[in-house]
Amino acid sequence: MESLALKYRTVLDKMRECTGKPINRLHVMGGGSRNRLLTQYTANALNLKVTTGITEGTAVGNIIQQTIGDGKVKDWQEGHSIIRNSFSFETFLPENSERWASFFAEKEALFKKNR
Repeated sequence: MESLALKYRTVLDKMRECTGKPINRLHVMGGGSRNRLLTQYTANALNLKVTTGITEGTAVGNIIQQTIGDGKVKDWQEGHSIIRNSFSFETFLPENSERWASFFAEKEALFKKNR
């Protein structure tokens, strides 16, 4: 799980580089969001707040989109409000940030050395 969390860090860094935009929080959906240890490791590795809560995000998004199309929900702003009021969310804050940053630097150096 540690290596997966560190891989997320690599991907997040690439996303920041490609978009030129800051990323300040991560929302994790799907079955993996139920794994509390992986989610905490992810918050640690990214040094970001990570929020979980919707295990069936694709289905929920589809339902909201369909209700917008049908005129039952005004727009995505209202849809987000419905989602926030319909599900329980949990937030994970980073811990041991310096240790994880050091761990990430060691991993990056190892991969560069073995290329």
